[in-house]
Amino acid sequence: VLDTYKFGPWTISTSKSHILTSEESDTISKQFELPHLPDMLFANNKVTFTHEKGASLQFLPLEALKRVNPNEDLVRVSYSKDWLAARQESPHLNNIVHPFDWTYTTDYKGTINDQFKCEISDAIINYEKL
Repeated sequence: VLDTYKFGPWTISTSKSHILTSEESDTISKQFELPHLPDMLFANNKVTFTHEKGASLQFLPLEALKRVNPNEDLVRVSYSKDWLAARQESPHLNNIVHPFDWTYTTDYKGTINDQFKCEISDAIINYEKL
């Protein structure tokens, strides 16, 4: 499914596809060092921002996964320690099926083409206003 939206000189396109099949997942997982791929990976989905002068910025799921550090778990659910402490007597807690977190953190900022010009700037985002 392809949807396209026009916003001034920009065209925003989204492409939606299916969740990977088991076979596709097995093939793709060999490209990564992750302990496990996300259970529902829409690898063929994408969002593309294209300027009328040719510059484009894409967000691609597999490119984002390539930027996940497989050796570092930086995400902590705020109440996880309390939750674990309250259930320390549970016999099921020691039966860890998957030794990984369900959250994937990446520093991926998108994929640009050679028409896209990036410049160093002193401009900052006002997060309070945002």
